[in-house]
Amino acid sequence: SHCRVVAAERSAGRRATGNRALMAQSARVAWWEDEALRLKKNRGRMLLSRILRLPAKHFEASYWLRQPLCSQLSATERTEALADPAHWVHMLSVASVKELLSRRRPQPARWLHDVDATTYDASAGRRQALSDGDGELDAKEAWHAYTARGYSLRIVHPQQWHDGCYELCAYLQEYFGFATGCSAYLTPAGAQGFPPHYDDVEVFVLQLEGAKRWRLYDRLDCATAPGACKTTEFSAAQLGAPIAEMVLRPGDILYLPRGVVHQAVSLDKSHSLHLTVSTYQKNRWRDLLEHALSPQALRELDTLEVSKANGWVQTGLPTDLLNLNSVGRPGAAWTKHKAMLQLTPRIARELSKPGCLDAALDAVASAFLFDSLPPPQLNDSKSAPRKLLRSTLLRLRAPRCARLVNAAENSDVRATLEDWENGRGAEPRLELKTNVCNGRTFASAASPAFEILPCVARSILQLLDAPWPRAIALGKLAAAAGPRAVRDDLSDTLHALVEHGVLVVKERGVSD
Repeated sequence: SHCRVVAAERSAGRRATGNRALMAQSARVAWWEDEALRLKKNRGRMLLSRILRLPAKHFEASYWLRQPLCSQLSATERTEALADPAHWVHMLSVASVKELLSRRRPQPARWLHDVDATTYDASAGRRQALSDGDGELDAKEAWHAYTARGYSLRIVHPQQWHDGCYELCAYLQEYFGFATGCSAYLTPAGAQGFPPHYDDVEVFVLQLEGAKRWRLYDRLDCATAPGACKTTEFSAAQLGAPIAEMVLRPGDILYLPRGVVHQAVSLDKSHSLHLTVSTYQKNRWRDLLEHALSPQALRELDTLEVSKANGWVQTGLPTDLLNLNSVGRPGAAWTKHKAMLQLTPRIARELSKPGCLDAALDAVASAFLFDSLPPPQLNDSKSAPRKLLRSTLLRLRAPRCARLVNAAENSDVRATLEDWENGRGAEPRLELKTNVCNGRTFASAASPAFEILPCVARSILQLLDAPWPRAIALGKLAAAAGPRAVRDDLSDTLHALVEHGVLVVKERGVSD
């Protein structure tokens, strides 16, 4: 084969492919009013809009990365949601939390890694954890702490084991363009698990059972920590009066941007179970530019943080930032984004160098594909044929599931596709990064990368750029019109990508 699979170099904290038989079973959530919506390019955006009960355009313009949003059901709407077994409010229950505590496979639940139990005494300003180790969880001890001792239980990353949580995070990450996870919080009546704090992520709180009172406060360290890039706790004495207060009941949602100080306590006569979906950790322009700028330019960039006119430095990246593949498009990234970046001459000079911003975007995209969940399987494709014909229809398995990157380690001297095509440079080292072979758990290797020969790179870009889920006939790909050797290289590459699930063969007659 001319498509070499590149083993991914990963740390121990990676996902292992999940065995569905080991996953906690959940109520089958109807994420879509019409299942055909799962085959829409913007399905993640559409899903978020449906959950928030707000047009995505309005949310993006008025709330995203800006200010909190509380979406609450009316009494009639809540009654209808609770009566609908397919509503997301039934995604996770107290019974399924108890099941996750007791799981034994593929390994027993562990303290801190999978579960923690905490209680917070607001009058004393003291938080206490049930365990400060990381050994095997004692499910009976944890459950007794919840039922008899006032401890809140946090299930860490239930998307690893729980189908409903996995589907929700996997679809939403396609919209955010960033790894998305969740945690479940079960709190007994009249209890508080955590002190007032702000998070370094964007947070969506989905209330599933019971009721919880939330209070929001102005942040105290805006001047000293403008990026709010580290979760920070506060004592009650440090806080002023809350700027907002609300009670969340089943079916309600609260969105909290990074840096909003909050605390939550369950009502005296009601336990509370909610799911927190989080994303965008270290996903600011400042984080992106660490991949592009010299140490001197980064120090200069940091001096801009104190200026309100240059607040973009700490702003989260646009959700569509990674839509454009940089390979084969010299200067496209710089041309698209330079107008919004208020830069000093030194920073502008460095970012305008050929390939500089492209390399940074490739690094951020590669990190997303490494950290993200595998996309959900759909039913509109067929098993891979033994031979791919010119009429065979091919498409990506999911939106944003792959990206072609220039894998040269030194961006200053790396060969480019366009120079090679024009006979001006050496052959570039190109790789297709993907998340389709990632697992749902944090235990072993990520998806491999695929070495892509430059002679077939434009064909791969055609497939990546096609509006998902539009399929392209093999015969319409650029390399299909090339010499026999190039056509063979294309065939080998496509076979490898279909075999690994990066590309799927589309059934004829299935609507886009």
